[in-house]
Amino acid sequence: MADWKLFLRPKIIIEGMVDRFVAQSHTIAPVQAAINLVFLHKPLLESYLQSPQPHVEASANPDLRGGYFINIREDRAGEVRDLLDSINRDRDDMLRFAQAIADGQELLRTSASGFDLTPGPRACPEICGWILM
Repeated sequence: MADWKLFLRPKIIIEGMVDRFVAQSHTIAPVQAAINLVFLHKPLLESYLQSPQPHVEASANPDLRGGYFINIREDRAGEVRDLLDSINRDRDDMLRFAQAIADGQELLRTSASGFDLTPGPRACPEICGWILM
């Protein structure tokens, strides 16, 4: 084997993965990654697990190309369940971070008065551990 000369074909595409999703700027940057994981990827995976067949059918429909569907055969639903379980188990910090961001946004939406944000961290203690004032 040491004498073998190996090469990689020029048509090969290598893509990094984050939680088995293709690594893109919105899955790497901390805030965007947390928000996308909690409010896009998790609900999409949960929707697939509740009813995989519509996802498979929609993925095969060219008119729905680019939609939020999971194109995985129903017999592989167990793998999707394992992925969702691993996200819930291993990404608890990201899940809490995204929820803290959402809570902070809701606090601003409901109580912003145009003045300084000094009382903000005391009003929303969960996000205090995530931000620097």
